[in-house]
Amino acid sequence: MIKDSTLVQVFLNQFYRRRLDQLEQFVSPNFSYTSPAVKPIGFVDFVTHCEELFECVTVYVNGVKNPNDQCFVINYSINVKHDALKDGYISMPSYAKFMLVDNLIENIKILYDPRKLKPKVKPQKTIHYL
Repeated sequence: MIKDSTLVQVFLNQFYRRRLDQLEQFVSPNFSYTSPAVKPIGFVDFVTHCEELFECVTVYVNGVKNPNDQCFVINYSINVKHDALKDGYISMPSYAKFMLVDNLIENIKILYDPRKLKPKVKPQKTIHYL
C-alpha cells in the first residue's frame, strides 16, 4: 500500500520538479492527470507539464485524507507569485484527488477555482481604423 507520505511527495514533486523520474514505479500503465488547465494526459506528458510550471509556485500541504483504500485526497494551499497577478500574488485553497488501482496511482485530479487568478491589468479593446 502506498503511504500518505509518498502521496504527499508525489504531489509536491509536480510543483518542485524533483525526482519525477522516480515516480514511474508508483504509476499505473493507465495513469492520467487532469486539472482545470490541463485535459487528461498520460504520465510522460504529466512529467513535461510538471517541468513547465511556474518556479514561483509554493504549495503548503494542510492534510491527507483516505476515505477508502482506492482514494486519497490531499488538501493544500497553492501560492503563485507573478507580476501579472493582482497584488503580485494569489493564494488558493485546493485539493488533489489520487485514485489507486492495485496499489498504483491510476489518476491524479487537481481541483481549484481558476477564476481567482485575476491579472493586474485587464486587456484593452483594440480599435482598427480603415
